[in-house]
Amino acid sequence: MLNEYGKMRQHFLIRPIENYSIPPAHSIQRKCACGGGAGIGGECEDCRKKRLVGGRGGMGLGRIHRGGGFGGESDVPEQATPVETSPAPVPVDQPAQAAAPAAVCDPDRALTWADFTGTPAPGNHAAKTSYTFPKDSTSNPVRFRALLDSGNSWVKPKWKNPTTRTDTGAQALIDQCKKELKATPGAWALDDTPDANCPASPVPDASIEAAKVSECDSKIGAELDRVAGLESSRLLAHEQLHFTIACVLVKKANASVAAGKSVSDIETKLSQTDSTVTSSYDTDTNHGCKSAEQTTWNNKVANNLPDVKIE
Repeated sequence: MLNEYGKMRQHFLIRPIENYSIPPAHSIQRKCACGGGAGIGGECEDCRKKRLVGGRGGMGLGRIHRGGGFGGESDVPEQATPVETSPAPVPVDQPAQAAAPAAVCDPDRALTWADFTGTPAPGNHAAKTSYTFPKDSTSNPVRFRALLDSGNSWVKPKWKNPTTRTDTGAQALIDQCKKELKATPGAWALDDTPDANCPASPVPDASIEAAKVSECDSKIGAELDRVAGLESSRLLAHEQLHFTIACVLVKKANASVAAGKSVSDIETKLSQTDSTVTSSYDTDTNHGCKSAEQTTWNNKVANNLPDVKIE
């Protein structure tokens, strides 16, 4: 950065005055800068031509350097032509652009299964959403963020890959359909009994039947793919809301810090509140398996959890 911001120093070269000898009074003459004899106007013809033709290439934009001579004339700024020229732009160091603050929610969008890169844990749980609440100390005041921990967020293949029949279990049912139709001709259909453990899960359409072996793929397989897609979307919506809740809580925490609350106190309350709210969400909705309760929480979060305080 310049020590003197916006100030330009100009350096002009001044040629030393040439030494002249003074001849007798009746023939006083002087030599021009170019070496020729001066005429009536005090300037030789060669120098005059050079000045008119080449002056603009002299000691600075739009200036002519006139060598000092008889009478003590020195460097005088003068326009070479009546045409005005714009001064060259002054180079100055521009202040560095401040980096844009990091988004409060990262990613600042609805999650997709591609965000869940961790290894699924054994057990009955279908998915897990993991995140942290890092502090952005570069902002003033300090801000908290909701940062998805993709490496510790996971979903089992059955729900992550709803079109892969070996992952969803559809292929096993298709094979069963083919085997039974070969053994006993007739009609084969899927069971439409609701899942007692997760009533919100979609059920197959039992009216879709396979009367031929080939229809085990074209009809039964297609229906299983449809149901798997719906179940994957249902589970993803539940996990998406987990992260949206984290974002809502972070914004509440940041508002309290901006209002002058202690950063350390708010940090503790943010963690405690997140644990409480997350537990209530999963308990109330049974991890998204209760449709009515899931809808209730969707609405609460859309209204920024009005009953939750972090202050």
